[in-house]
Amino acid sequence: MTNSDILTKKNIEYWVKRGILDYDEIALSESEVLMSRILDNVHMHKITRASDGRWVTSIPDPTKPTGLRQVRKKSRSEMYAFLIDFYGLLPERAPEKTIGEVFREWIEYKREFTKATYKPLSPSTIRRYELDHKKYLENTDLDAAPIGLDDLTFEQQLIKIVSASKMDPRAFGNLFGYLSQMFKYAVRKRYIVSNPIMFVDKNRIMSFCCAVPPKKDSDRVISKENLHKFLSAVQEHLEKYPDYMPDYAILLATLTGMRIGEIVALKWECVDRDFIHTLVF
Repeated sequence: MTNSDILTKKNIEYWVKRGILDYDEIALSESEVLMSRILDNVHMHKITRASDGRWVTSIPDPTKPTGLRQVRKKSRSEMYAFLIDFYGLLPERAPEKTIGEVFREWIEYKREFTKATYKPLSPSTIRRYELDHKKYLENTDLDAAPIGLDDLTFEQQLIKIVSASKMDPRAFGNLFGYLSQMFKYAVRKRYIVSNPIMFVDKNRIMSFCCAVPPKKDSDRVISKENLHKFLSAVQEHLEKYPDYMPDYAILLATLTGMRIGEIVALKWECVDRDFIHTLVF
């Protein structure tokens, strides 16, 4: 087993969970220092270098008269890798979760917030997560990729999805936001050590989006004819249901041009005989 086989994301994450390492040590230490730190509380025998250049130590062996067996390796890293494997300091080889599995798990985590008593999450928001996952990610290579996917591969896979689905910038922004939250969740669950989306070039991916042509005035502004039809429908509804307050809010917004935030902030002292006074911040 080589040095690179030992210091994988999965193994480092396992040692962090067990309290053997912390993230500062990982960032500031060389590989041999990390492996030495991992063995500190397990291997009680000195590791020395023999005259022939090989690294030598002893390990427990009940079949030997002394209870110990000598081990010789070509390099210190090779010795550390052997000892880490010998003492069982590697995690069990559980199958790694896929991005799709973690995304669905994250949706269930977010669903709990719809039951909150303070600022609950809307069920329609959860539905939007599910629909966007089905529309853009389901049955793609990215969905089936391991959650520990490196950031460059993740970026390439996301570009492929954006191009194939002819995604517009707004839809991409929403999906990118969901994925960002999902990866943060994965870090908190210790599925991954670091969040790959932090290193992704969002603007590069967005450059593959389809441009949305600006809307014409006829698409953005209601015509006088349709406005009269709309107001007539509201008046008819009010005649049947005079206590239905949203109709009055619609009329107020339509006839004054006030925005929703201005309407809900109104108080009786804002209204006099001839004017409605609003504060502008």
